[in-house]
Amino acid sequence: MKALVRVMKWLIITAAALAVLPVAGYFGYLLYLDYQANKALTLRTDISDWQWQKERELGYRRSSDVQLITPEVIGYLMRRVYDDRVVYARLMRGDDGALKLKANVSWPIDCEYGTSIETSVTDSVGNSFDLMCLKWDWGNELSISVVWNDVDLDDLPHWSRNYDGFKVSEDFDDYAWDFQPALRHLTLQSAKPPKAP
Repeated sequence: MKALVRVMKWLIITAAALAVLPVAGYFGYLLYLDYQANKALTLRTDISDWQWQKERELGYRRSSDVQLITPEVIGYLMRRVYDDRVVYARLMRGDDGALKLKANVSWPIDCEYGTSIETSVTDSVGNSFDLMCLKWDWGNELSISVVWNDVDLDDLPHWSRNYDGFKVSEDFDDYAWDFQPALRHLTLQSAKPPKAP
């Protein structure tokens, strides 16, 4: 009888341990994902003030979610950090007041600072796009920028190009990119002081 009680106790303890292990593993995995996502805030930058554009629950934030920063010099700047590239986006107003979207993609690569590479990709008037080599504290990178004029926030562009082996595919109309705060920031920046009576 005592042997049966010991076996039952051992089975209950083993079953409890087996039930706790998957739960602990799951929460450990969520903590790891959150660590990876927060590490992405400081990846390839010398500015540590990046923050997540959309807050999410522990473990549900990906390192490729959109981040933002609002330095006084540039204004509201957003980025998406991937393993092989970083995509930046900034909403601006043209001289005529129309909205413009400027996007930049950078690939970390060993290149000679200041050099440029003419690609075989051309714009609508036949001008080729050039990849520029930039130097930062964390290393060199090839970069290219594009601008879309007269953008509609309800129908933003999808940037999909292959610049001779350097690919970008970013849908700015995707749910991850929220340009409404950027538009509010632009609107607030255009405030004028009240007129003196």
